[in-house]
Amino acid sequence: MPMTPARLAPLLLTALLSLAACGSMGDIFTGSRSRSSEPAVPPPANPPATEASICELARQAVREASGVASLRGDSCTASNTRPGEWQARVDFASGGEKQAYRLQLQPTRQRQGWAVMDITPESPQG
Repeated sequence: MPMTPARLAPLLLTALLSLAACGSMGDIFTGSRSRSSEPAVPPPANPPATEASICELARQAVREASGVASLRGDSCTASNTRPGEWQARVDFASGGEKQAYRLQLQPTRQRQGWAVMDITPESPQG
């Protein structure tokens, strides 16, 4: 039996309704369904930091890493090495010897602050 316009119309209507369920016709032809419909949100800015706040975090990390309650005669220097990264150096005395640690810090989004990414014992300068 040949396809007559009367028989073709319901088939076309069903096909169009099926496609419409997938999204708008523009979505179907441009492939935009695979793209996010939400606008791109820029990442949050780095949390505020100063040398003092970075040094406080570095001292806390060194106390935990070295297993001491307090750092005797400690000194700390910190610098913003590039956007989104700080480095710090903590020198202190433990027992009869000097110790030093170098730390790398980066922002953490979970706590909206800075986190120690790497802590490395070093030979003290001097």
